[in-house]
Amino acid sequence: MTIALGVLASNAVVLAADTEQSWSHLKTSESKLFTAEDSNGSIAITGAGVSGYLKSLSQKFIAAFKNAPQVSADEMGQILDAELWEFFDRHVTPCAYLNPAPEIYVIIGLERNGERRLWSSAYSTLHPCDRYAAVGAGGEYAESLLRQLLAPPKCDPQKIDHHIAQRIAAYAVFVTKGLVQSCGQSTEVVCVAGGRAEKLGPEIIEILGYHLGEFSDFQTLSARHILGYPVSDEEKAAEKLVKLFRMSRARIAALKNERIETSEWSLESPEEGD
Repeated sequence: MTIALGVLASNAVVLAADTEQSWSHLKTSESKLFTAEDSNGSIAITGAGVSGYLKSLSQKFIAAFKNAPQVSADEMGQILDAELWEFFDRHVTPCAYLNPAPEIYVIIGLERNGERRLWSSAYSTLHPCDRYAAVGAGGEYAESLLRQLLAPPKCDPQKIDHHIAQRIAAYAVFVTKGLVQSCGQSTEVVCVAGGRAEKLGPEIIEILGYHLGEFSDFQTLSARHILGYPVSDEEKAAEKLVKLFRMSRARIAALKNERIETSEWSLESPEEGD
């Protein structure tokens, strides 16, 4: 099982997934992101379900993408929908009698001649997603996170660029991996924009993951403070929380540190740098 998701940004489509593969009692790590580029755009595919199905279907999507370089983004969606239907008809439906029946769900991010689209599958059909999508064992939980972060009217999609979308996607995968069984191993993020489909480097993922872990500690501190945890100086504790919040925001936005520096946070402890 897995967690795979997509976020449609103002200037890109971002896909993210974990790498855990489960075989009976064995766990392995394998990429679930597949990409391709041509002179008119790029495509990225991820998903959940039978690993062999995901690989095979992704290859078919990529072949269809490369064989139709001149079609629009919406026309490409129709072609991919037909490919999905044929794949189900030939490979999934005939195996429906198996217990458990094989499953395959995909998320596709596409850029074609400057137009960007995000699609998610529901069994044999493909449907457009205007902001986000999530599938897999952790799909429901991840989608609830994405809804909190991206749903209108609190979120203006025009203000979500590819940098913010990458962080949101990574955050949703990190949190889901920590809470949902059978989601785990590494996190991968790919950005479809500017005619390219580029993955974030593992060192950036590692640093981002660490700072998001710090944010989890910050959430705990905030809850303790709001719920009345006794501190000697209420005003100073609140001020410290604000400073920690700003520090985390700056670190994640910059991602310029080449190493991870640990910190111990406490409402009563001296602030970093004091």
